[in-house]
Amino acid sequence: MTEKDNILQVKKEGFEEFFMKKIILLAFILGVVIANLAAISNYVLMVSCFEPSAINLALGGSPVGVVNIWHNEPLNAYDNPAYPSLHTGLSYSNTCYDFMRLKHPGDEKESAYYASMMSLSYKGFGFLFPSVTNVHTWGINADYGSIAFVDENGYEIGITKQLKEFMYPLGISVNFADLYRIIHNDNTFSNKKLDLCLGMNYILNCSSIDIGYSYPANIGEEYDADCVDSGALLKYSFPLTDKIHLESVAGFSMFNAYGDGIKYNSGQQHKIYKRINTGIACSASLKNPNYLKENELTDNFENIGCLRLLAGMNDDRTQSPNIYGIGTELGFLDTIFLRSGYHKDKGGNIEGLTYGIGLDLHYRNLVSLNGNYSYFPGGSQCKDKNIYSFGCNLNVFQIASEMLK
Repeated sequence: MTEKDNILQVKKEGFEEFFMKKIILLAFILGVVIANLAAISNYVLMVSCFEPSAINLALGGSPVGVVNIWHNEPLNAYDNPAYPSLHTGLSYSNTCYDFMRLKHPGDEKESAYYASMMSLSYKGFGFLFPSVTNVHTWGINADYGSIAFVDENGYEIGITKQLKEFMYPLGISVNFADLYRIIHNDNTFSNKKLDLCLGMNYILNCSSIDIGYSYPANIGEEYDADCVDSGALLKYSFPLTDKIHLESVAGFSMFNAYGDGIKYNSGQQHKIYKRINTGIACSASLKNPNYLKENELTDNFENIGCLRLLAGMNDDRTQSPNIYGIGTELGFLDTIFLRSGYHKDKGGNIEGLTYGIGLDLHYRNLVSLNGNYSYFPGGSQCKDKNIYSFGCNLNVFQIASEMLK
């Protein structure tokens, strides 16, 4: 190597060190900003409390969603808006489940939760959109059916014939490490070991109420509200050996990092609560040496097996106790996934084991169909839940590239 080459190498290493320092500084600044945005919280949109991802529910609930990066499922972007930029292609996911029983005179009816989202990701950019649910609505919605309201003495003072809440998310996320690699045409930068993703979701919230025979003040009013969620993900991956690959993830997100609050038809306003989510995760994978090699029967899956551990916490910035979740996932041939976890929500009186299974049928990294089942324990307000979800992924950019060859 010549002296000139040595100088260029030193400059390159110095620039990479400078870039890494800027990434760490940016992540720190974002964390400080989000922490200060979480100053006050009072009122809750009920629909915002439910977890849309069946995968996360099997792994301990919403607390782990902030760091669950290993499945290209757009519903995960609800827990962390930075999520879509880690993936590539067009993805769709859909879920629905009954979440509580609401008792009213002479009747008992299930309440139902529906969620459906799409994401489009390419070269470090990710976009999130609402999609069509099982009941032909868009995005996320909760149908509470008829609800009876009682006063402080337990006497019924009103009933709604129907109450629904809706959320319509739109998001954008950026993987800054990917952008660096693309701009500098440098796939050797940290050997693609590092990913730093930041994201934001704009969410429009609204309600629909069919008033019954009477109702208390504000209960019979429809509302609308908009808010902005933000999130960050930091992933570091490296090979332990030629066949064993390790990944570590840290993430945090902020629900309602910015928002004006709930606006009722009467003109009254209420503040929307704020929630900070933090978590860590790690993964160990046994790599397939034949992955993506043509004319090989075993080239369809990247990992022969994997073990993942996740832990997270939700803090809603009120006097309510924090919510905790831990989970583990075993994967085989990137096709079958066994999941279990533990969830603790003292405020909602929800505590217990979670579990589930997932099936992902795919062809290489081009197309996949997936389905998931999860069990999640009930509490003082919610019943035990059996959750089903399905989704699909289409790597449209890779398919187009191969067709043009």
